[in-house]
Amino acid sequence: LSALIPIARAIRSGTTTILDHHASPAAIRGSLDRIGDVVLQSGIRASLCYEVTDRNGQQGTDDGIAESRAWMERAKADKSGRLHGLVGVHAAMTVSDKTLESCIGLAREFDSGLHIHVAEDKADQDDSLKKHGMRVVERLHKLGGLGPKTMTVHCIHVDDRELDLLRETDTTVVHNPQSNMNNAVGAARVLDMIARGIRLGLGTDGMTSDMREEVRAGLWLRHHEHKDPRVGFVELAQMLVKTNPLIASRYFGQSLGELKVGAAADLIVSDHIPFTPIDPGNVLGHIVFGIAAAPVDTTIVNGKVLMRNKELLTLDYQEICSRAAKASPATWKRFAAL
Repeated sequence: LSALIPIARAIRSGTTTILDHHASPAAIRGSLDRIGDVVLQSGIRASLCYEVTDRNGQQGTDDGIAESRAWMERAKADKSGRLHGLVGVHAAMTVSDKTLESCIGLAREFDSGLHIHVAEDKADQDDSLKKHGMRVVERLHKLGGLGPKTMTVHCIHVDDRELDLLRETDTTVVHNPQSNMNNAVGAARVLDMIARGIRLGLGTDGMTSDMREEVRAGLWLRHHEHKDPRVGFVELAQMLVKTNPLIASRYFGQSLGELKVGAAADLIVSDHIPFTPIDPGNVLGHIVFGIAAAPVDTTIVNGKVLMRNKELLTLDYQEICSRAAKASPATWKRFAAL
């Protein structure tokens, strides 16, 4: 249910591809298979990973790495073209060098990369300097964890040298504005990263399944951080419509986010009815202030219609929500008993 609901909401909001960082420390083994089954049932496209960490003891670490391997094997054998795998790491401050090296080795074995939270909070840098005598990005670089197939998430408390390393290694960075504001950890140097040539995508870190909502939040955060309402509009919009498809295309090995012969037929139809002409000079404005504010009518992934006339065709949303509503009281009772 915890996979079905956000995936259904993704389809309803026009999100066709997800890159998810999963953790379920009391139910590690087989968890990605369960999510992968939902992905295939729903019709969307997903790159999954399990969050390896040392926080839950050696058995938890071992199970996390074993689950990562099992998922990488399934993704490699998948014939649908809609499953992909990265090797997940919670954050550098919760893994030893031994664990991190194991994850990096696994990623290399499968010709993939890491999906890791980096310097989301200053505590990550403080921990790295205290234990390893270097900053987080420097540690990842020293151990061979950076590169074009690695996705570093957040990168808020990074310095100029770390930004240079991310650019030099062609490592992807993902900005998550709503999560960062919710956790009160600060704001990434978005314009600096883009100016330096870093590939910077837009993510949610689980706050929403609606990327249209996230792009608007990211824009308001830029205005707030720079104290200037003229800043960041083009950059945030292009992160959504240009960089995100580029990142996904690299991982899935096919052209995503483009309308052209040979590209995957991923399309959405929005209820936005333009009341001013659309032209190349204002199309981003229509996306951010029109399409992002209007309901999605139709969602198509890889040529298959997943939603038409706002009705899901591959999942029964009402039934899923009803099941969740019935299960949640027992879930909360178990939490209260801990």
